[in-house]
Amino acid sequence: MPLPEKIIDELSKEKFGTPGWSWKIFMFSVFVLIITISFYLGLNFGYKPYLNSKINELDKQKQQILQSISENDQNKLMIFYSQIANIFDLLKNKKNISQIFSWLEKNTLPDVIFNKFNFNKAGNQINLGGFSLSRESALNQILVFQQSPDVNNIVLNNLNSNSAGQNQIEVWQFDATIYLKESFFNYNR
Repeated sequence: MPLPEKIIDELSKEKFGTPGWSWKIFMFSVFVLIITISFYLGLNFGYKPYLNSKINELDKQKQQILQSISENDQNKLMIFYSQIANIFDLLKNKKNISQIFSWLEKNTLPDVIFNKFNFNKAGNQINLGGFSLSRESALNQILVFQQSPDVNNIVLNNLNSNSAGQNQIEVWQFDATIYLKESFFNYNR
């Protein structure tokens, strides 16, 4: 049985083409390519010469400034800068020992008195001797030093009691060595 005439007409009118999405992807890709090329051309032929002209202007200004300063003044400035840099290096590597006393004041208990102080900068150590009214006060003072973040280690060298004065008040004498951290002496603490 032959196909009806109506179906044959519909089949002959139907277009066989590519689906719509592939054409859209192609157009999008072309659009992105055109935008990319225009950016490249704009940067390469527009912005790059602009930046180069600004660099040339700044180089000319630098040359004018250098020519306006005499060679003798330039040498003086370089010597001064060198001296400042050397002083900075010296201060950076020098130990700031003045802060030891404020650290001791901050970390000393009220019922403790120091009578001996010796600082060894090579070993970052402080040898302290002191008195307290009780054994607990002396040991608490050692604990306060030990808990400080600036202390590496502390050694209690001696702790003994003595009677002093007419009333024979018991006084505890102690000697300790405190080893401070290297960072304690930095100027930029």
